[in-house]
Amino acid sequence: MSLSEEERQRREERLEAQHQQYLQSVATTRKLPQLRSTIAGAGGKTNQRAREEYEAEETRLKRMRQEEDERLAKEAKRAAIEANKQKLEEQQSKKRNKRKEKEKRKKMRKLESGEAKEDKESQPSGDDGSEEDN
Repeated sequence: MSLSEEERQRREERLEAQHQQYLQSVATTRKLPQLRSTIAGAGGKTNQRAREEYEAEETRLKRMRQEEDERLAKEAKRAAIEANKQKLEEQQSKKRNKRKEKEKRKKMRKLESGEAKEDKESQPSGDDGSEEDN
């Protein structure tokens, strides 16, 4: 069962009107304690209860905001510590790598100089008396 365009339009308008009526009734229900307190006069139990509820809500919201601020501060502090930690780790890693490279170069120089000494020792020099035929 499909609706024509005109029927859809009327249905949407009706639903929108019902929705607005519902919103108005909710708003009125929320304002009712305030209305009662003005009817009751300046003061009285109704006014006191409304004020206490309002103060309790304000306190709750304030506490929630404070907890949220504390949580954000902790997260920021944790992030700063983590960034510092990461930076330190990078520096230490750099130093470690540099030290390893230095040790590797030193080892290579030692090996090269050791090979050079071995070469000199294994090659006969002309002073050992092997060329005395002339």
